[in-house]
Amino acid sequence: MSRYLAIDIDSHGLYVASGSAHRGKTAIEKVAFAPIEGPPLSPGTAVALGRQLKDLLKHAGLSAAPVLLCLGRDKIILKDVVHPKTTGPEEPVIVRFQAVKDLTNDADEMELDYVPTGETTDGQRTALAVFARKDAVQAAKMFCEAAGLKLQGLTPRPFAATAAAQAAVATGAAEPTDDPADPVAVLTLSDSGGEFTAAKAGRVLFTRMLPVQSVQSEAALVSEVRRNLAVFSGLGGGEPARAVYVAESGPPESGWTFRLAAGLPVPVHRFDPLAGTAIGEEVPVASRGGFVGAVGLLALAAAGPALPINFISPRQPKAEPNKSRARLIVAALAAMLLLTIGGIFGYYVLDGKDKELAQLTNEDKALDIAIKSSEENENRLNAAEEFQHQTISIPDELYELSYKFPDIERMKLSEISFELMKLPNEKERERIAKDLKAKPMTAARKKQLEANPQPTGSFKFTVTTSDTRQADSLVKAFVGDSKYYQKPLKTGGATGSGAGGGGRGRAAPYYITTKVAPRKPGEYRHKLKVTGPVVPAAAPGFDNATGDPLGDFDDPNREEN
Repeated sequence: MSRYLAIDIDSHGLYVASGSAHRGKTAIEKVAFAPIEGPPLSPGTAVALGRQLKDLLKHAGLSAAPVLLCLGRDKIILKDVVHPKTTGPEEPVIVRFQAVKDLTNDADEMELDYVPTGETTDGQRTALAVFARKDAVQAAKMFCEAAGLKLQGLTPRPFAATAAAQAAVATGAAEPTDDPADPVAVLTLSDSGGEFTAAKAGRVLFTRMLPVQSVQSEAALVSEVRRNLAVFSGLGGGEPARAVYVAESGPPESGWTFRLAAGLPVPVHRFDPLAGTAIGEEVPVASRGGFVGAVGLLALAAAGPALPINFISPRQPKAEPNKSRARLIVAALAAMLLLTIGGIFGYYVLDGKDKELAQLTNEDKALDIAIKSSEENENRLNAAEEFQHQTISIPDELYELSYKFPDIERMKLSEISFELMKLPNEKERERIAKDLKAKPMTAARKKQLEANPQPTGSFKFTVTTSDTRQADSLVKAFVGDSKYYQKPLKTGGATGSGAGGGGRGRAAPYYITTKVAPRKPGEYRHKLKVTGPVVPAAAPGFDNATGDPLGDFDDPNREEN
């Protein structure tokens, strides 16, 4: 699978899509965009724009890869060519000879590539020749060199836009026509104009620039598209386009698609070039249509094996094969001998590799079983650790309460209750883990949660006092330790004469509730330190007769005198 940086550059900015292409499938990993202020790409601006591209890739975190670059419709000339059947090596020469006829530009200043398009009724072959000015090709090379990248493909945008629309239809992101081989038109629009391209079965047949005046109003654009549809129908032998695809995104009632549908004689469908990709939803709706060229380049690379038009590697005459009969015979015999030897050697090598593959397969199965078992154990440990972190140490909390209690003579603690909040079940834990994997927690957020742990339980204290200030003092003690005690609240209390204000009124119950967050043993401020009593050593006794010390215990083997 090959990875590319597909880039489209126009008067609005740089559109970059990083992705891979292989066997008809593309995978877009990241996209990036940067506006351009000043003249478009040319030999004079190539270096500056290349440095801007380098900064954009660095800022977006995109690594270097071979570049596929779009060339705008205004930089190319298209010409239909009819030529006689020729052998492979001679075809590029014949096509060039036919293509430069009646060419108003200087042929020496133009690069040429072509794509075969079929045959005529009388047996001649047809091709679509595409010219590009050499200074435009040189500017593209300088642009990539200034960014430190290698330019591998330079393809006109109409070919890329057609491939992007065809890919959108294939993936279900755009409405299909009745027959996949129906002719269709593709529109790419911007504030400075656009491009109209007609194609059949993914093959470009006709393309034109849309002037800036055509996008100034709905009526002007409808008229311009109608005109181009009519021209294409005439050039295509009377076969009209069956649908128009517009590269844009958004609600059905917004954008050009909705406005064109009422004024054109064919169905109008929109297609989002980034629809169905993992990165598509991260790009603003208004900007997605601008990635049609970059996405189309990846689609062309996936269709392979080569881009239909590539001014970096155009079709060239091939060297004439060696026609010497004797050399061909010797070469054939040598090839047969090498194939025979290689086949025998390959058989033994392949047999050994088959055995190695079988052994590795068995090891892989054993590792899968071990990994699955370890994952189950890890899940159990995580659940146990989570339960441990959610638990509140009641004895330590009660010891902390003794330091917060204002006056044990004037206020009595009569009842304590603790309620543990409901822990998430296994399904909720899986959802939380999935959310964290999709959006990993930042270091700042993790530090904030560690500094302000979330409560996992709640205390309710019932105290009795005739002085309401005692209960208020206990609430203030919890407020002062707000890291672990949240939303302390006092209810109840004395009513009537003598209540509150420190008076000697009748004692009344107060109910103090607070949410409590778990903490590690070392985070408790007060710890109970108890020193055991010292047991005095007993003085030894002496036997008057022998002078030997006598212990403080009775010796069962000692004889009484």
